[in-house]
Amino acid sequence: MLGRLRHVYDRARRAGPDGRLLLAEAFVASVVVRAALSGLPYAAAARVITRAQPLIGRRPREPRRIVWAVRVAAARVPGATCLVQALVGQALLARSGRSSAVRFGVRRGAAGVEAHAWLEHEGSALVGADERYAPFEGVRA
Repeated sequence: MLGRLRHVYDRARRAGPDGRLLLAEAFVASVVVRAALSGLPYAAAARVITRAQPLIGRRPREPRRIVWAVRVAAARVPGATCLVQALVGQALLARSGRSSAVRFGVRRGAAGVEAHAWLEHEGSALVGADERYAPFEGVRA
């Protein structure tokens, strides 16, 4: 456990002040999103999460930096599923004034139908891209 925390601390230290703040936001958002999805229906949780306030007085963050923070946080937050990661990425992009969409996909697996979520921004998958899942066009977030 301490080794993991040390690794996160080292990465944050190298990321600079804005990177540290972004990483902290990603960690907090991951915990909040995970808790919201555990206790609320998806639609209600998504509404709460996507009401992120825009950054004031700071320049917008690059999508690649947001993806980095989401991945680092997800690797260390228990239960940070693909849906949690997609919603966290969407909230952080919204704070930077950028639009995005959570997409859902399905595939047949050994245990039956499997579902997956990913985040798209400007037509490209940012978080959770996996070509094995066929997009499910009936649901958009």
